[in-house]
Parts: sequence; structure tokens; C-alpha cells
Amino acid sequence: MIKNTLISKVFRRKRVFIVALVFCTVYLLYQLFIITSLSSAVTETEKVRVRERSKYLYVDPDDEEQAALKAKPRVNHFANDKVKSSKRKAKFKQPLGKIILGVSKYDFKLYEDKDSKFRCLKSGEEIPYNQVNDDYCDCQDGSDEPSTDACPQFKFHCVVKTFDGHESIPSSMVNDGICDCCDGSDEYLNRTHLSSPLLPQNGKSQPSNYKGPYLTPCIWRCG
Repeated sequence: MIKNTLISKVFRRKRVFIVALVFCTVYLLYQLFIITSLSSAVTETEKVRVRERSKYLYVDPDDEEQAALKAKPRVNHFANDKVKSSKRKAKFKQPLGKIILGVSKYDFKLYEDKDSKFRCLKSGEEIPYNQVNDDYCDCQDGSDEPSTDACPQFKFHCVVKTFDGHESIPSSMVNDGICDCCDGSDEYLNRTHLSSPLLPQNGKSQPSNYKGPYLTPCIWRCG
């Protein structure tokens, strides 16, 4: 009788142990599943944030923009054609065919190709010259991307000026479908975006004396 009681107790303990083991295993697997799910969600969220941030910091090369820059890299033929036909051509001392889009007239010499190297204007890094205007921020100060919208901390200098008299605009406004420079140099791709009730459809449909930002295509409107 005592022996049977002991055996019964042992079996009960084993059953309790097995049940506890199964419960712990299920609990751990459940926790692992939760952690994995949360990790995946966080990773996906981070990817989205990186993609969103990359639109402003490190833009993936855009096929259309890359093609335009590679075809005539860093040479502003848009400004060349427009200013040649203007009586104000004498204002420009630098040969217009050599103007680098977005570069201040005071910085032209700093963008000359010297030994295939480029020194960042403020941060001082030295990079290969072929990385200038490649639509990727290599310089901390953003000076290697004067013609693109890749570096939000940098400024794009109009060939002439903006409609409100400034010399430059934030780089993020380059090729956004809105003509901010009176010479139109900030929209050298002439991308057409959705219409805006706040802006004219395009410059051609407005009186020649209209002065203010408008949607592409850009035309010469410098007074």
C-alpha cells in the first residue's frame, strides 16, 4: 500500500513536471514570437524612416537626373542659351558655358577640376572630382552637390536671382517642379508636377511682366 502510494506520488510529480515544462516551453516560444514580431516591425519602421530620410540626405540616384547630369555634367547650357539672348549678358564675367549649376559666382574657382580632386568648401574633406554632382552627399557641408537636391544643408545659387531678390534657394527646392529662380536654372530638368491652386500653371500662360514662382516649364523672367 505504501509502495503504491509512493509510486502514485512519483507519477503525479512527473506529470506536474511535464505539464510545467510544456507550459514553460509554450510560454518561451510565445515570448520569442512576440520579440521577433516586434523586431521585424521596428526594422520595417526603421527602413521606412531611412527611406524617408534618404529623400533629403542621401537620395538614391534618379535615372532621369543622372542622365541629365552625365550628358552635360556641371555645365549650365540652359543659362548659356538664355543669357546669350539677353542684353544683360555683360553682367556675367565668367564664360557662361562653364557655369556650374547652383554654384555661387564667387566660388567658381573652388570647383575647378584640380588633379581630379575636390575639396569640400567648409568641412574640408577631399573626394574624387567625379563624385561632384553625383546626387550623393559626400561632403559634410553638402558642397559636392551644388546642382542637385541631395544635400538639404546646402544652397543652390540661381544664375541671376530668385523672384524675391535672393541669390539662392534651399537645395531641396531644386527640380521640384516650381520655378523659383527668375532664370529658371533651378528646374533644369523641367519636370512637370501636379497643378497647384497657389501657383500659375506655367510661365508661358502668364503675362510677360509676371514676377513670382510658377510651375514648370520655366522661361526667362528676370527683369
